[in-house]
Amino acid sequence: MKRIIFLILGYIFGLGAFAADSTSHAVSDTLAKEPMPVKEDVQMYSWRSEGPLGVVERVGLDTLLNDFNVTNPAERRTIALQHLGSLGSPAVSRIFSDRKRKSEFLFFQPYEPYYMSPEDLLYFNTKKPYSNISYYAGGKNNRKERRLNGVFTVNATPKLNFGLHGDWINAYGFYPSQSTRNYNAGLFASYMGRNHNLMASLSFVKYENYENGGLVNPDDVTDPKNNGNKTPENMAVFFSDNAWNTLNGFNAYLNYKYHLGFDREVRVTADSTTKEFVPVTSFIYTFRYENDRKVYREDGSSSIREDFFKRYGIDVQPAIKLEDTHDSVRFQHIKQNFGVTLDEKFNTFAKFGLAAYGIVDVKRYNYQSSVGHPYIDTAFYQDMYDHDKFTAEMKQFVGPLRFDELTRTKLGVGGSLSKHSGKHLFFNFTGEYFFKNEKDEVGSFNLEGNLKTVVNLFKRPFVVGANAEYRRECPDFLEERYFGNYISWNKELDYKENLRVEGFLDYQPIGLTLKAGYSNVRNYVYWNRYAKPNQADVNVFDATIRERLKIWYIHWDNELTYQRSSNESALPLPDLSLYSNFYVQYGKLFKVLTVQLGADLRYNTSYKVPSYMPATGMFFVHPGYLVDKGADQQVASSVDIGDYPYMNVYLSFHLKTFRVMVEYNNLSKVLGWGDDNYLSLPGYAYNPSFLKFSISVNLAN
Repeated sequence: MKRIIFLILGYIFGLGAFAADSTSHAVSDTLAKEPMPVKEDVQMYSWRSEGPLGVVERVGLDTLLNDFNVTNPAERRTIALQHLGSLGSPAVSRIFSDRKRKSEFLFFQPYEPYYMSPEDLLYFNTKKPYSNISYYAGGKNNRKERRLNGVFTVNATPKLNFGLHGDWINAYGFYPSQSTRNYNAGLFASYMGRNHNLMASLSFVKYENYENGGLVNPDDVTDPKNNGNKTPENMAVFFSDNAWNTLNGFNAYLNYKYHLGFDREVRVTADSTTKEFVPVTSFIYTFRYENDRKVYREDGSSSIREDFFKRYGIDVQPAIKLEDTHDSVRFQHIKQNFGVTLDEKFNTFAKFGLAAYGIVDVKRYNYQSSVGHPYIDTAFYQDMYDHDKFTAEMKQFVGPLRFDELTRTKLGVGGSLSKHSGKHLFFNFTGEYFFKNEKDEVGSFNLEGNLKTVVNLFKRPFVVGANAEYRRECPDFLEERYFGNYISWNKELDYKENLRVEGFLDYQPIGLTLKAGYSNVRNYVYWNRYAKPNQADVNVFDATIRERLKIWYIHWDNELTYQRSSNESALPLPDLSLYSNFYVQYGKLFKVLTVQLGADLRYNTSYKVPSYMPATGMFFVHPGYLVDKGADQQVASSVDIGDYPYMNVYLSFHLKTFRVMVEYNNLSKVLGWGDDNYLSLPGYAYNPSFLKFSISVNLAN
């Protein structure tokens, strides 16, 4: 496998010299964050709302075939994904710098690759009603996975737009008890007027994941010949349709701006002028509300539970009920920003903007507590139930249970200095200080900055930039306190500090992007071998090269990331992660049809991959686990997983607004690459080989 890596690297750098004809891509959208004016020939444009004050970030629409072959939405966010195998299952990026917090609810972390936050949502302005709908299906009928997603938007007036979006994932799973059902849906609206700007959204999410605890014997996958060549659906797992996690979420977002300014004349031609509105000062209000709930349910015997925890050497005793489990926690979050800005367009000589704002941040937790029991001393429940039934139910409870409530409040101020318009220099520096913190009066703060410069190299844009962030924050309440039937913790944690510096350059005429970064994290919170939060100091260095090559009709897109963790017992990471997409694209078949025929490959070096705990729904670091070999013989299994080239082949067609794709998944297994070692993490495997089909249609008017 090392020879494969060196061969790929050789081609990446060797062919770079012939890439002058590479397809040119637009400079990063983050370089332009001013509202795009509606021109007569512009039928539609889109943007996102970014940051605490809702800065408009323009975004190009996906109208090409690029990445259409990637059917898992989480794999569009990172080149290396750690997940349970099934589409829509809990996942986290293997690239540390790709791990982005999108929700303040701790237990959403394994679903954030699928989660659409208000910052991810696209807003539109269109002259004609627009909609896009995509459908994907793959696998055998009784093990099929499907995804249906789409968006619809329409302008009621030239300035007022409404829309809705939806994303539905339903995967039965190729292995027993591995079903997933994910829903993301919502409404959005915007009004972009002269003095008034408004962006608002309502979103609903639900993630339901049936837990199987992993394969009892992972050798069923890695050594099929000596284990009866079992089909995936016949491999033994720990839980059979009797354990599942459900997460429900709702979020609301509103950003309102009122602009004060004046009109000035702008010369259009030598003989004509027009008036342009110049904002001087803007008053801004941003509101965000989140309401989430997590439930873990399990119906089963104690013997199954004991076998599962014995595998990881974790000794647990039920704290609430002997047989069934119903752990739940609810989280609510309200964050408001009140700000005033001085627009950069106002000052002719000093082209930068200033902003100052206040922050009110309130979090509320409803959680299970280990103090007191609401049932035992309450005659009300004895009147509701038959006495014998009530007594039998109470016997299942082995410990106290009640729900408590906690509210935490943060108060702070923030400010920014920015420049988003122009041709060559762009920057944004932001600072926030919280004088009232969640736990105590000790202040937390955030400092962020990014700087980009664009120069012409051989008459094409060459981008060089740097990003930096220093954050000091209070540990989340649920990182310190949690009470469940199997897993509980109660521990005071230290403040978390994260320093991140990063530099990059981008030259798209040869399809080249380089990036290098360093992260220093003090008191990093990870999940230890007992599946409970712990803290450690971690340093991570990472470097990424991205190259898009084109020679004639041949394309080769590559992205390679190297990273090194200073503390692999707390944060294990693969040294190398690679995504390579090789395809032939011809755009004039029958004069109207664009065709792609290609293969893509994902690969990472082996490392000690974290395990997964169904009771919390979180990934945890573990040195190894025990595998039962019969006759009371148990052997320790290494958790070094990786070194498997996961390859797919596909055929795509694009006809105007219509796209269709056929793909064969995990061709590596058929070819015998990687010695059947396609485990994704301890006890969990990637999907075997199967056929995929995907279709997408854009509709206008």
